[in-house]
Amino acid sequence: MKYYLLLLMPVLSCLTGISLARKLPSFIEVCRPKHTDINECLKRNIEILKPKLKDGIPEMHIPSFRPYVLPQANVQLGDNFFATIKNLSLSLPKSFIVDDLKADLDKVKLYIKLRIPEIVATTQYSLKGRLLILNLDGEGAGYINLTDVHAEVTGYGKKENRNGKDYLVIGDFDILPKTKSMHLILENLFPNNQELTDSANKLFNENQQVLLEDFNPAILKIVKEIIIGLMSNFFNRYSYDVLFPDD
Repeated sequence: MKYYLLLLMPVLSCLTGISLARKLPSFIEVCRPKHTDINECLKRNIEILKPKLKDGIPEMHIPSFRPYVLPQANVQLGDNFFATIKNLSLSLPKSFIVDDLKADLDKVKLYIKLRIPEIVATTQYSLKGRLLILNLDGEGAGYINLTDVHAEVTGYGKKENRNGKDYLVIGDFDILPKTKSMHLILENLFPNNQELTDSANKLFNENQQVLLEDFNPAILKIVKEIIIGLMSNFFNRYSYDVLFPDD
């Protein structure tokens, strides 16, 4: 269910890389608010950077995203379900499509509408509690495949003056995700009972939309914390006039 992270990281890394390098690589188009359409400029640069994300772009502080590895995350649903995810490996899709992008630099607001044809992930999990109609207590390998993933993302921030210079401060994100289908396999759900494990996975996949809705709040909280932390780390180093030159 960590697919939201993968959904956002490549696009936001493109936008971060466009803005943050003190000395932009020659393949990047400089986006100057007074002289260009910022929305179109950002979209053009995303297309330039997309094929480079596989191996990462060290000079722009962008890591490799094929795969992206999340060391650990904890998920809790009420008082009845707890799970720990370790070494979540998310394979960057070969392509993602930005259908719409609107940036308001004055209000420090960004809207992105995007879609990803397929996302594949592997992980090690441990869980305990009640999920759907099952009482679970297991650990093992997990696999997930999602197809036709869509999301609308709105990010909010503000400008903060420090020593006479304005800096961007990331506040929050609203994320509206939707996926057409999910296939999930959790191995060893019932230790030494493959038949029960297979039946549980069948139940999960037959109720995939229910699971996605149930896990949304917990997963989005993790995603927001990671993205805000990542982007804040960059924005703290560069003033606004470095990010968007006014000349």
